[in-house]
Amino acid sequence: MSSEPELKDLERLKKESRDSIERAREMARAEDDREGSQPFEPPLFREDTDARFIGRHFRMKATTLGVESVGDHHEPVHVPAGEIVVALSGPGSDHASMLTVRWNHKTLVMFVEDIVARGVQVDELPGAGAV
Repeated sequence: MSSEPELKDLERLKKESRDSIERAREMARAEDDREGSQPFEPPLFREDTDARFIGRHFRMKATTLGVESVGDHHEPVHVPAGEIVVALSGPGSDHASMLTVRWNHKTLVMFVEDIVARGVQVDELPGAGAV
């Protein structure tokens, strides 16, 4: 059974987490207002689909699911709101709905639909978690 101090610490941590998430959301909203941030609008589908994503940076407006290959299995990875991913390769003919991205020193695949719906294209930011 948990002691009273442990429960208080747990409640304090929960509150700090909620506060931290709200601060991240506020920062993301402020960054949206700043010059240089614009919603990403992909061009119509073309044969050279890869070129429209490669090297572009996207700040996620909401926590978004990615998948990391670890050995012979796949691990779900949640990219938090406010984090920046860099597209390494665009959708290919074999996986037309997936992008390979780099985030927090990890290589993930994410759905194009998620990047477009939940991401805002931004200029490269120094110190971003995308590398």
